[in-house]
Amino acid sequence: MTPGKDDFWFLPLGGCGEIGMNLNVYGHNGRWLIVDCGVTFQAEVDEFGDPLNSQNPPIQMADPQFLIDRRQQLDGLIITHAHEDHIGAVPYLWEYFRCPVYTTAFTAEMLRRKLVERGIADKVPVIVVEADAKRQIGVFHVEWLKLTHSIPEPYALLISTAAGKVFHTADWKLDKAPVVG
Repeated sequence: MTPGKDDFWFLPLGGCGEIGMNLNVYGHNGRWLIVDCGVTFQAEVDEFGDPLNSQNPPIQMADPQFLIDRRQQLDGLIITHAHEDHIGAVPYLWEYFRCPVYTTAFTAEMLRRKLVERGIADKVPVIVVEADAKRQIGVFHVEWLKLTHSIPEPYALLISTAAGKVFHTADWKLDKAPVVG
């Protein structure tokens, strides 16, 4: 399963249509770009407030096997913002990916602290991008676009390839008076 030069694929490995464990992948011309790498937390109560007796682990993340099998074709990992469902799995899964991580300064600092706890901060290449940045990441041209959310520096992405463009929003909200502009 490899995208060709005329293909632009989106593979939601986790988090699409649910809250938590975001792990999205875009494919073009034999290459892959990961967007977000988060965890989800097992609910302790159901929608009525009754206790759940689940055997699931309290923290879960998407299955990374698809990406592990294609590690040599990974161009990068972009983190859109610093919430756990977008950043929380990076310290546990990055060693399988071993690709550069692109994110903003606030999210990079949150990630750095998690990487220090795991003892891998010196191994992970974290590339800080500025607001409204435009970067070529392998075969993907990526533009960071400001959003409003409940955490500093949330960004949407405009991902362009020779085959087309995708507007990837991650999380956002409409806010008439955003705290950070």
